[in-house]
Amino acid sequence: MNKRILIRLAILFLFIILPFTKVEAKSPLDHIHNYEITVDVREDGSCDLMYRIEWEVLDSTTDGPLTWIKVGIPNKYADEFVALTDNISKIKYYGNGGDYVRLDLDRSYKAGETLYLAFSLHQANLFELKEDGAYYEFTPGWFEDTPVDVITVKWNANNVESVEGNPELIDGYYVWTNNDGGYNLRETVKLVYDENQYEYLEGNISDSEYYYTLSQKRLLTVLIIVIPIVGLIIAIMLIRNSKVFRQDGYSSQRGLGANYHRMVTYTHHSSSGGGGCACACACACAGGGRAGCSRKDFYGTKLYTKDIYKAIESHK
Repeated sequence: MNKRILIRLAILFLFIILPFTKVEAKSPLDHIHNYEITVDVREDGSCDLMYRIEWEVLDSTTDGPLTWIKVGIPNKYADEFVALTDNISKIKYYGNGGDYVRLDLDRSYKAGETLYLAFSLHQANLFELKEDGAYYEFTPGWFEDTPVDVITVKWNANNVESVEGNPELIDGYYVWTNNDGGYNLRETVKLVYDENQYEYLEGNISDSEYYYTLSQKRLLTVLIIVIPIVGLIIAIMLIRNSKVFRQDGYSSQRGLGANYHRMVTYTHHSSSGGGGCACACACACAGGGRAGCSRKDFYGTKLYTKDIYKAIESHK
C-alpha cells in the first residue's frame, strides 16, 4: 500500500479515537478550603498584610507528608514576618524563583489532616503615585497545583477615595470574594487614595540611590572590619618575621560541591505565586512539580521606606 495512504489512514484513526480517549488528570496533593488576606495601610503608604489559610493534606504518599509551604508575595520589599499560629515553627522571606514567604511547619502533616495557618508581614511598593492620586493594585499569590475553594481580600476602607468592582463594605473593610473554586483562583483589588493622604515619598528613594547608599555602607563595613584585621596580620608577620601564609580558598561545602553530603528526607512542600497587579504580566514559574507562578514587582518604582533597609539587605 502506498506510504502516503497509510499516513492519511493513521491520522484519520487518531481523529476518530482521540475524542473517546479518557485522560486522567493528576490528583492534587492538597486542597485549600479558605484563603483570606486582610490589608491595612500605614502612614507612609506601605501595607500590613495578614494571611489566613485553611489547608487540607490529601496525599502524603506521592511526595511525602507536608512539611513546609511557600506563599507568593508582591515583591522583595517586605519585612516583619510574624507567625500567628503555633503550627508555624519558622517564617522567613524566600527568594528562590520569585518572591515568597516560607512557612516551616511544626511537624509533618499527613493525608486527612487540616491546618489553620495565620501569619502577617509588612509590605512596601504596592502603589503607583500619579498626578491625581496613589493607585494600589494587589493580586495575592495564587496556587497553580492546589485547588482553592474561595479567596477573600479585605482592605481597610479608611481614607479610600475610590475602588474598582463592587466590593462589600463590612465592618470598615472593603471585601472582595471569589468563590468560583479551582486551580489558579485569583482576586485582584484596585483602590485609589488622595496623593496627599499619606507621606508616600518621605524616606523613599530610588533603586539607584538605594544601591549607591548600600555600596557606601558595605565599603564602610569593609574598611572598619578588614583594615584592622589586615593590620593585625601584618603586625604578627613582622613580629614573627615569618613568611606570608597562603590559604586555599576552595571549600568542599561551597556551592554544595561533590564532597558535601547531607541527609534528605522524603517530604513535600507546596507553594503559590505572588503578584502586585492583575495585568497580563509575565509569570516566572518556580521549580518543582507543585510550584505556582510568581510575578516580580509590577510598577518597577522600587519605593520603600527607610525602616525596610535592613530587611532588604538580609534578603541578598
